[in-house]
Amino acid sequence: MSVESPTSSENWFLEEWAENEKHGFVNYILITGPRLRVGKTATALRIYELVETELHGRTPTVEDCVLTPLEYFERMPVVKEFTPLVGDEWNRVAGQRRWFTEANQEFAEMLQTTAYMHIHAMFPLPHESLVDNAIVGICSAQITVDRPGHAEVYQVKRNQLERSWKVQTPHLGTLELKMPSARLWHDYEKKRDHYTRTRLKALADKQREREARVIEIESAPKKDELIDMVRANMDAYRGNANRISWLKIVAKHRIPVTRAQVIATTLNTEERETVAKNE
Repeated sequence: MSVESPTSSENWFLEEWAENEKHGFVNYILITGPRLRVGKTATALRIYELVETELHGRTPTVEDCVLTPLEYFERMPVVKEFTPLVGDEWNRVAGQRRWFTEANQEFAEMLQTTAYMHIHAMFPLPHESLVDNAIVGICSAQITVDRPGHAEVYQVKRNQLERSWKVQTPHLGTLELKMPSARLWHDYEKKRDHYTRTRLKALADKQREREARVIEIESAPKKDELIDMVRANMDAYRGNANRISWLKIVAKHRIPVTRAQVIATTLNTEERETVAKNE
């Protein structure tokens, strides 16, 4: 794999990186840009290649560009010390809108507690607001890519005496970047395309099920019609304590739970009032 030598613009960045490693620090870096396809992932892969070849004397591999938390976890015990992992499009798998899920919390836990393993991480994504705050909160730098091959590097300094994470972002320098090697870029594009198309099919299947369910619900009998149907054969819908069961209504007619509960409550109340009146 042929990796182009670093430019003078890239050299200062490598020196900063090496200095951090000298002190045992790991770099967790967000890489963002003002629009899609501006070169965020290319920036991450170029930095990854330079770090591995120039600083570590190792051969880059697309296996270090991961697309899911599971792939990240499986890669961690395998890579050598101070290897950078590129978590591409982390807004897709650890987005801010899903901060409450176990998957998000578990990845944030691993990132927050494994710096001693000396594994760097870079996260190219459209904007930092799209990824879980528990991940953003421990990133030490941010690179903004304003056009292909050109980026600005900022340190991220947080107020340690407040919970609000007030942030200062001193400018560290400018990067004029070459593209990653053709081999690594090709392997990455192939890997990402396979993952995206597989996920696209899965999402299309889910959307198809949702739309079929909507049609099924919309074509189901209306509330009053269902009440008459259940009333006509109440014994078939009785459950515990000989009451009308909303579970059986859902099972037989595949209607929303709330609608079935209203029907069951209506008929149970009606039956109770009838019994009381006849006593």
